[in-house]
Amino acid sequence: MLIGGTQRHSAVAGPTNVRWTLSGDPLVAATVSFDQKTGLIGVHGNFQMSVSYDWFGNPRSGSSLSNAYEAYLFWDGQNLKLVTIQGSIS
Repeated sequence: MLIGGTQRHSAVAGPTNVRWTLSGDPLVAATVSFDQKTGLIGVHGNFQMSVSYDWFGNPRSGSSLSNAYEAYLFWDGQNLKLVTIQGSIS
């Protein structure tokens, strides 16, 4: 930005040093299903994540808004391929 003939730089504000941490194992109580029509494997479960970050130089923390997930996978004959994964609030 040029102000009064002098170059000025605007700092981009936002969180820095963002670190997400998964608490526990999201597969422990997960349920698995198989759809014979589509060949998709469904996995449904719960998870908990926390986040820490700096906001304008001040340390902050929080937790994920989503705490449930639904994933669909497909077996291609050699590997499982992730089709979709989605979080929701349970």
